[in-house]
Amino acid sequence: MMVSGFFMRQKSPFNPSTRRTNVITVSRIAGCYIAWCLLQALIYGAGFMFPPAETMSCILIPAAVIVNILFACQLTLAHLVYVEPVLARRPVFRSLLIIVCLALGTGLLFWAQGRGSTFFIQTLSTANLLVLACLTGPWLTVSLKRPSEIVLLAALVLAIDGISVLAGPTRTISTVLKPFYKGGMKGPVPLSDALIVKAAVPGLPQAIPVFGVSDWIMLVFFAAACARFNIRDNLLGPGLDKLVRRKQPGRPFLPITGAGLIAAVVTAQILGLFLPALPFMALALILYLTICFPETRHMKLREWIIAAALVTATGVVCLLVFHTGG
Repeated sequence: MMVSGFFMRQKSPFNPSTRRTNVITVSRIAGCYIAWCLLQALIYGAGFMFPPAETMSCILIPAAVIVNILFACQLTLAHLVYVEPVLARRPVFRSLLIIVCLALGTGLLFWAQGRGSTFFIQTLSTANLLVLACLTGPWLTVSLKRPSEIVLLAALVLAIDGISVLAGPTRTISTVLKPFYKGGMKGPVPLSDALIVKAAVPGLPQAIPVFGVSDWIMLVFFAAACARFNIRDNLLGPGLDKLVRRKQPGRPFLPITGAGLIAAVVTAQILGLFLPALPFMALALILYLTICFPETRHMKLREWIIAAALVTATGVVCLLVFHTGG
């Protein structure tokens, strides 16, 4: 059975078959939920020391978004350092944890639909989405064989998400969610809201939508993929591969895709527009890898053609959509 090769090579301090390992792994995952909820409560409480967020939205909202994303990156690093090396050896246990996350997310959605979306439900739902992304992202790296495949996959993500935003499922989801959020999150909660990661902002009674769970899955996936080939994509320190080997979850961690995500979300908040995050993330990764790591440029001619075709197709669709006023 295939598992993530990089994390398989890491020595786990516990025997993967013992019950004690299960308890420790689950407790560490629970710690991610608790840490995220505590941060959101702290930010929410800080609102009592600031003027209403509406009067300082140009400062408070971008600042809160950046703080939340950076904290989520640190939680992700802790998961990859302590939890992933164990799960890489136990795909069945990982599958069970993913099922539990999906069940919890479904339960929270039905609760919100029946009783309204409260700040606590939004916070717990977001923590659940972040954990789900951490469980899923590294698992997607199992089929990677060469560093250049990361660039090819980033181009694929850029094309698929770009087209989806312009004339696909993402556009449909945004059309449904916009009236809900502009209306103060009143009324029935849309099903698609369960896929949105939300963050607290000082002075606001409810968390604001920041990005989709698919964005964080891709962030974790690309970070794990870079670690698989010893590529340093951490902008604030050593690469993920070294942090995992040295068991250093406390070091600053911001993958290049995280920087792209911050750029997309902050720009969208400042301009008041809906901007897809994945294209920003994928483009940042492609430029960073191809410029800084020559091994990622060693693609076959067919792969270069595919990557160029994907990016070109996205550009053509963009032009057609804007030309037709869609």
